[in-house]
Amino acid sequence: MWTAVILYIYLVCSQIPLYGTYVSSNADPLYLVRVILASNKGTLMELGISPIVTSSMIIQFFVGARIISMNHQVAEDKELLEIAEKCKSLSNHSVWNINDFWRGYSLCYVRNVW
Repeated sequence: MWTAVILYIYLVCSQIPLYGTYVSSNADPLYLVRVILASNKGTLMELGISPIVTSSMIIQFFVGARIISMNHQVAEDKELLEIAEKCKSLSNHSVWNINDFWRGYSLCYVRNVW
């Protein structure tokens, strides 16, 4: 049930365009990367699932390398690990969005709204 709800939300967000953007007729040079990362150009899912997957992999690497100590038997440790993954995911989204903005990526697709 939850999987279907989340899939529906993802599909809806993949169709909602970002404010001030338009779909250009030019070919998308990142088309194949977007297929792998499950992202759509110019929509709310511009970054796709990669920040979430990347943050999870980084946190799991830290646990495996014992940089972060964790006992998998303790419920509080599991909750703290999930919180760390969510915070890392939010920071990944923020950094990648700022990076796209400063590179001028989003400005290539933005109309003059003023």
